[in-house]
Amino acid sequence: MASSPVFTVRLVFFGPAGPGFYPLFTVPENMRFVLRDLRLTNLGAEAGVTFYAVAGSFQVVLEHLPAVPANATWSWLGRQAFNQGDQLGFNTQLSSAHVLATGYQFSVPAP
Repeated sequence: MASSPVFTVRLVFFGPAGPGFYPLFTVPENMRFVLRDLRLTNLGAEAGVTFYAVAGSFQVVLEHLPAVPANATWSWLGRQAFNQGDQLGFNTQLSSAHVLATGYQFSVPAP
């Protein structure tokens, strides 16, 4: 059995223009993505960010941040698997944020 290549993915998002949902990444066809590290830095004075894994018509909350102080960073380390078509994004009320997500993706056999 041939091994499939593993790709490291680094996703960066700077400063939302205003409140709303901001997609970071959609898993490509015949791929799987594993989220390993998620960081949010609040560059303003507001607080409140919710991260989502969105797949189809439902949402799974990874973590809810009740408040991230100004110029502070919140971090999450772990393993969260995403299948093809799943989307990693976040919903924010912040006017200025820096989001960094890292993980790896690899190919899976076509069904």
